Amino acid sequence: MKKLIFLFFIIQINSFSQTISIGYFGWSTSVGNYSQTIYENTFGVGNVNFTDYSYNYNTSLATLQQHDVIILNLCGENTIPKLFADNLVILYENNKHLILSNEGSKLITGEKISSYVWNKITIQSITETIGGAIGTGEPPRFHPSKGPGGLSQNNRLTGSTTTYSSFGNLFPMNVIHQRTKTIPDCKNIEGLDALYPHIPKINEGTIYINGECVYPYISQQTEVKDLARNLAILHHTLLTNNQSKLKDLNKWSTDPSQQLDFSLKKEDIKISIPNDITPNNDGENDIFNVQFKSHNPIKIDLKIYNRWGNIVYSSKDLLINWNGKEIRNNFSLSEGVYFYSFKATFENECKQFEDVDYTFDYKGNISIFR
Repeated sequence: MKKLIFLFFIIQINSFSQTISIGYFGWSTSVGNYSQTIYENTFGVGNVNFTDYSYNYNTSLATLQQHDVIILNLCGENTIPKLFADNLVILYENNKHLILSNEGSKLITGEKISSYVWNKITIQSITETIGGAIGTGEPPRFHPSKGPGGLSQNNRLTGSTTTYSSFGNLFPMNVIHQRTKTIPDCKNIEGLDALYPHIPKINEGTIYINGECVYPYISQQTEVKDLARNLAILHHTLLTNNQSKLKDLNKWSTDPSQQLDFSLKKEDIKISIPNDITPNNDGENDIFNVQFKSHNPIKIDLKIYNRWGNIVYSSKDLLINWNGKEIRNNFSLSEGVYFYSFKATFENECKQFEDVDYTFDYKGNISIFR
C-alpha cells in the first residue's frame, strides 16, 4: 500500500498544474481581465496569479522579478521611463517572458519602447512605423534588418491596404508573420509581430513584440483570440518543462512546407534559349537571342566555344544577340555544333532578409546552319 501511495505522489509532481505569475501594464483593466482569462483557460483557474500595474512604470525590478510573464499593452504612451525598459531586458536575461503589444509607444527619451527592448535583447535591428499608421502606405510595422528567423506562411492574412489584417493563428510559432500581395515584391511585406528566440528552449526567456495595441488581448476576432491562446500555450509549455510539446511547437523549423521562402530560385526564371541559328541575313533566326521573360538580369557573362573548347565569342552585354561570327576578326563561323555557357545575375528584391544577389549558370549547345 505504501508503494502505491508513493507512486501516486510522483505522478502528481510531474503533472502540468504549475501556477504562473503575470505582471500586466496597460491602458485598460478589461484588457487585463481578458488576458488573465486566457491564461486561466490554459493553466487552470486558481493557477494564475495576476497583478495589474496599470501605468506604474516605477515598479521595482525586485517586484517584477516575481513574475514569470510581463505584458505591456500600450497605445502611443510617451512617458515610459528608460529604466523600466532596461529592467525588461534584465528580466529576459533572467529567463522571464515578455509580451510587448504596443503601437508607437515611446520612452521619455523619444525612443520606441518595443524597438529599444528588442534591439537590446536580440542585437538585431528592428524599426517601427509611427503609432496609428493604420491604412497608410508605410509597411512594415516592424522592419527586420536580417531579423529573427525566417518567414512563415499564414493563410489568414490578407492583402488589404486599409487595415492591418489579423494574424493570430500562431501555429507554427516562432516566426515573423507577414502580409504580402505578391512574391517576391518585398515592399508589400509587413512584419507585424515577432517572437525571439527563433526556436524557444526550456529555461530560456522569450520576447514577443506586436505593432498593434489591439492585439492580442483586445480584438475579439477568432484569429486574435488564437494568438492570445497560443502565447499562453507556449508559456505553459516552457514553464512546465514540457519537452515533447515544445518539440511539437518547434517542428515547423525543420519542415520546408511551413516556410515562405522569398529567395529567388533558378526555376523561377522564365527563359527562352534557341537550339540553332541560320545566320543568312534573311531576317529569320539569324541570331542567338536569349529572352528573359520573367526577370531581367543585371549582369551577363556569355561565352561560346567550338568543338575543341576554344572560345570563339564572349560578351557581357545584357542583351545576348550573337550572329554566328567569330569575335576576333568578325569572320562567319562554319556550320556545326557550338557550345554556350553564360552566367546571369539577378537582383534580390528582398535584401532586407538576405543581402545577396542571385547568379545562375546556363549551359547548352547551339547549331549553326547556313
